Amino acid sequence: IKSEARRRELGGGDLFGDSAWSMLLDLLLAKMEGNMLSVSSACIGSGAPMSTAMRLVRRFVESGAVHKVPDAKDRRRDFLVLDD
Repeated sequence: IKSEARRRELGGGDLFGDSAWSMLLDLLLAKMEGNMLSVSSACIGSGAPMSTAMRLVRRFVESGAVHKVPDAKDRRRDFLVLDD
């Protein structure tokens, strides 16, 4: 994940980055660590503009690769979990 971010930084953004892949790597890391990633954190971590990142989230959820889990403490926030 760090090398992906560094590659995007050196390449000036989208030219050397893949937002969907970055988001999936973040989700995989969270799953491996037993954590859940908020939608906003996943979007920020993707390196894409928020509107693009939200479209990616929607596509992942619709495909069944990721599901949303509401935050029990804050109903304004959802978490994303990578499905098995």
